[in-house]
Amino acid sequence: MRTLLPLVLLAFVPISGKSEALTLQQSIQVRQLADLRFSPDGSRLALTVQEPVSGRRAESHLWVLETATRQLRQWTRSAKSERMPRWSPGGAALAFLSDREDSNEIWLMPVAGGEATRLTNAKQGVQSFRWSPDGRQIAFLATDPRSPEKGLLRGICG
Repeated sequence: MRTLLPLVLLAFVPISGKSEALTLQQSIQVRQLADLRFSPDGSRLALTVQEPVSGRRAESHLWVLETATRQLRQWTRSAKSERMPRWSPGGAALAFLSDREDSNEIWLMPVAGGEATRLTNAKQGVQSFRWSPDGRQIAFLATDPRSPEKGLLRGICG
């Protein structure tokens, strides 16, 4: 499995025949990889790829590497951003945070294919989440806009 990380990294590095120092403009155009997560059976590796900045902000999307074939493909393609991929305990779905509808919400996409489905509707957005061990529920943390003195709202969906 250790040999997969260099493969993933190389997939996002532009190839040039020149061995010059990296310029400021080139460094702005580099994709950044984060939050690598293996599926429970190790057959897939999900990761967040932050695209180079274009416009007001940098967008990020999810990519998945099939470990057996070493095929890397973009998993999400929304006009907004996705991050924090988390496999369901059985590996049948991938949950993630996305600001597709303005605030960060938990979305779920089945591995077998299909569209992502929004699971939460938190007024201030979801900050983090975690699957239950049996995969039947997801616990999440979100700010409660009605009672700022209480801090975070704890929620469970599923």
